[in-house]
Amino acid sequence: MHRAAPCRNVPVTFTLAPMTTLFIFMWSIMASYAALFGVLYVFVVLLRISDAQIKVRKAGILFRRQRYVECYLGLLSNDERSRWYNVFLKYSSDIGLVLSTSFLITMIAMVFRGTR
Repeated sequence: MHRAAPCRNVPVTFTLAPMTTLFIFMWSIMASYAALFGVLYVFVVLLRISDAQIKVRKAGILFRRQRYVECYLGLLSNDERSRWYNVFLKYSSDIGLVLSTSFLITMIAMVFRGTR
């Protein structure tokens, strides 16, 4: 008859728990930003530009969406520009840059804390 090895109590360290929480928090904010921008881009920006029958100069793969957003913002009156979603679209590239940089710093911090 074979006896099983006794269970050993392995100490659990929670040093990465705050970093994991921060990572999940940053990921959820980035996912929310991407979802909101995508919905606004498709259902507001592209529809308004196509209704106005404006041709937007292609800017390549990386900045194509921003070119459409700039063209869309040029079509708006002053009252329309002050709406929350138009303000969000106006600063969307800056918001995306800050969020992606924060996300990258969080990931780098997680790697460095995990290697110590």
